[in-house]
Amino acid sequence: MLACIGACGAAHSQSYYNLGCSFNNGKIIRADIAEEGAKIRIEWEDGVKMTYTRLSYDNPTLPNIRDSLGGYWYYTSHRTRLGFNLDNQDNGNSIVCYQ
Repeated sequence: MLACIGACGAAHSQSYYNLGCSFNNGKIIRADIAEEGAKIRIEWEDGVKMTYTRLSYDNPTLPNIRDSLGGYWYYTSHRTRLGFNLDNQDNGNSIVCYQ
């Protein structure tokens, strides 16, 4: 249950779904995805969890997502289907999630 603490502004969009995700082109593992406002939380079926925050850059050459450990990622939506890619150019890691 989410609660509003302090002053609440406009409602944030919320989406919850379950996708098949792959880390560095490895095995596809189901993951629960929660998008709430600027936050994206990925909870992998094997127990790994990470929260990502959208950054408000207007420059497409800069990373547009930061993970909770401080890593920077490029987020790309699969516009024709439910899903997305996350690419970290600093360490070469990638996450691909799709329906």
